[in-house]
Amino acid sequence: MCAQISHLLGVVHPATNHSVSLIPLHAARTPEELPMEPFVIIDSRQVVLPVTPVPLVLEHREQTSRYTAAFARLHRLAITGCPASQHLAGLLSTLEPTPAGRTDIREGSDLPCAATA
Repeated sequence: MCAQISHLLGVVHPATNHSVSLIPLHAARTPEELPMEPFVIIDSRQVVLPVTPVPLVLEHREQTSRYTAAFARLHRLAITGCPASQHLAGLLSTLEPTPAGRTDIREGSDLPCAATA
């Protein structure tokens, strides 16, 4: 976990053209409000669902509207910019590096956010 957070902090360095958004885990993510499956929006016209061996591509507005609305909701909930970097740095300071081959004991538990890049 420490290596992953350190990598994210390196990616969002001001000299790069990348950003990271953090979505608080307490944000509502029920199937009625947000899709539970992963999705990728391409050019606001296509949604790719990589849930099968051959990804499913949705192109009709009736099919894609649920995913574009979900993305807009996640974007409104997200912590971005300097606050996101500060949050990651604070999270990194609470974790202890683990020896190679061992799992971080806090990985997947009690972490206050999920990151998307």
